Amino acid sequence: MAKITTVKGRAEYSKKILVKRLKKMGTWGYIQFLFKKQRNNTADGTFAWVKEGHFINENPIPNTSGFAGTLRSFVYLYGKNLGDFRFLAQLWWIIWLILIAFGWRDQRKISQVMRLTILGGFLYLLIFEGGRSRYLIQFLPAFLILATLVYDQTFDYFKRIYRWANGLND
Repeated sequence: MAKITTVKGRAEYSKKILVKRLKKMGTWGYIQFLFKKQRNNTADGTFAWVKEGHFINENPIPNTSGFAGTLRSFVYLYGKNLGDFRFLAQLWWIIWLILIAFGWRDQRKISQVMRLTILGGFLYLLIFEGGRSRYLIQFLPAFLILATLVYDQTFDYFKRIYRWANGLND
């Protein structure tokens, strides 16, 4: 692609390669690819923290003295509590997704806009980027806002299920 000097030529080459790959995959193969890509997009509640990139310029082995040192032990690559951070991040991610999934009864306009924002984010990542959880962080505010908007609906839903399961129907 670097050898092609014109923008039009690169675009035509990209289209040709895309069509070739899609034909090779087939419809079912492409659907499987999209499911795997979406799974990869949403699987990691840490958003690939410390897995990619070198953004901490300090010593990766944190000094654990003081409050800042304690925080560093949770987020630095060689911190003693990095595993705890990953566990907590994944736990919160699952909780937020459960709140959102079971808060479907909330039909307020703002909730619907946040749902569309998240859906649009998923589609954007499936079409243009994605394949890693780190790309999903740009849509994190929509997840957090929606989870806080629908949590009461989710709790009410679980209370109804609990009452029904225990024969406590009113």
